[in-house]
Amino acid sequence: AAALLNNPGYGVPAPEVRAVTPPPIGGSFYSHSRYKENRRPEPHGMLDAVKALAIERWNYRDGMQAMENVLPSSDDDHIGPMAEDWQKKIGLGDGETISVIDFMGVTLKAMQELASEVEDLRKEIHYGKK
Repeated sequence: AAALLNNPGYGVPAPEVRAVTPPPIGGSFYSHSRYKENRRPEPHGMLDAVKALAIERWNYRDGMQAMENVLPSSDDDHIGPMAEDWQKKIGLGDGETISVIDFMGVTLKAMQELASEVEDLRKEIHYGKK
């Protein structure tokens, strides 16, 4: 990965790149614009996609921790969507995993849309219905 990022043909000046492998769970991710390409606005509609997700409480099956060696205990409860539903409703992922980066971005976009709806309702209440 470091060789790829340090390749000037990749579009990132070599002196600005520090190759770091984030920990499997948690940690920080490079998000500066100089590391990204093909940027485009996300269309409106993420809030509806998030609302359509089934959010359930669950735990990993016995034996999954040994398989991945990074997963929490099968006794730990979690809450969230299933990866296959995420892929179908959000349009991201492989149907097996959910990227933490994508999860954060989708959450932030849905929050922006919700904030916009709240602002529209405030204006409607303040100025009366049109």
